[in-house]
Amino acid sequence: MQYTSDTTTWLWATKLAFRFFSVFLVTVILLNPNGGIPLPFFHQAYQIYSIPFMVLANWLGKNLYQLSGDLKPFQTGSGDTTLNYLLLLSALVTSIIITAIWSALDYKRRNYSKLLYWVSVIIRYYLATTMVMYGFAKIFKTQFPFPGTYRLEETYGASSPMGLAWTFFGYSAGYNYFMGFAEVLGGVLLFFRRTATFGALVTLAVSANIMMVNYCFDVPVKILSTTLVVLSLFLLAKDVKRLFNFFVMNRPVAPAIVEAPRYSKWQNIALAVVKYLFIVEVLAGNIYQGIYRQKQMKPYTEQQKVYGKYEIVKPIDQFKWTSLTINKDSAVFGRSGLAPLGFLCNVDMASKQLFLFVDDDKVPHYKFGFKQLSAGKMVLDGNYQGINFNLDLLKDMDSNNNRLMTRGFHWINEYPYNR
Repeated sequence: MQYTSDTTTWLWATKLAFRFFSVFLVTVILLNPNGGIPLPFFHQAYQIYSIPFMVLANWLGKNLYQLSGDLKPFQTGSGDTTLNYLLLLSALVTSIIITAIWSALDYKRRNYSKLLYWVSVIIRYYLATTMVMYGFAKIFKTQFPFPGTYRLEETYGASSPMGLAWTFFGYSAGYNYFMGFAEVLGGVLLFFRRTATFGALVTLAVSANIMMVNYCFDVPVKILSTTLVVLSLFLLAKDVKRLFNFFVMNRPVAPAIVEAPRYSKWQNIALAVVKYLFIVEVLAGNIYQGIYRQKQMKPYTEQQKVYGKYEIVKPIDQFKWTSLTINKDSAVFGRSGLAPLGFLCNVDMASKQLFLFVDDDKVPHYKFGFKQLSAGKMVLDGNYQGINFNLDLLKDMDSNNNRLMTRGFHWINEYPYNR
């Protein structure tokens, strides 16, 4: 199957499969921008062209699953919401209808070699930008931060499967670099025709591992990770016989045809300029974002003095609070005989206040004042559920002095250090 002036006749089933997968995969890409398409106008365009898919998704939800009310997009950090699955279903239904109409109107065409090239370009660039984006998030260690104080104090049984995975990946900077460079490598290779097959093999291995982590640890990015695997397989489909002969049958294979459609000299130059500007923008943009987010994640020195786990010296009976753990963006009250009480938080050093948020509320639900008496002592006061309080807090200075964070790396081990 050639990209350019191919005169071969494809099988009927091959043409049908191409029509469906090209429409379906491009539609899925358009409905899942996920930051992988770094074009300033793309978000605005998405708000317009996604409208009919939103309408169809809500219609399917009401008529197939008896859902009440319209579902609207909202940011929760999950890519596997009910709306996401209904949008995927709407893309599937739309693709089947378009494939049927396309097949009826264009059944005499011998092949789609030229269109295959451009569909592959769209898929390569989307897959590449997505892998580069996630790769640099790991290289700069912003996706999996080091475990915070509360996470280190939490038992395995109390953590969620996703929390356990985030602790595992967050612990090791070296493993983040390894994963990140593998993702960036696969993405960069996909930008170029001659290395696209190698890049697709790399991204298939990497994205398959990501997909299994998401499935096995209940990480709500299952749709996207599965999509990345399918896109990698699509890119490899044209070379499946060559790959089978080379890797399995140990046979020599002919070089792949990697030509692009030929245009005029200036059109080819313009396409090349656009291509390399796009690649530079993707790489430079993700590096800049990585550096910026890394700086944002580093707490200020003064705030860092507040973070940690505190024992409440004289607990108030009504609250049953026994401890308070303050992290960069969360605060957790340990409670006697009850589950921990967690909030999102922001430490304001200027006003000496601890702002607590419920879920994604923009306005703080509680405002507690604090006063540092010494390096290990603090007073917390405020009003909780109509009750004024004033608490003495004693910091656990050894909260980070645990086996996980202090064991380190050893070349020589006479016995496995498995605790």
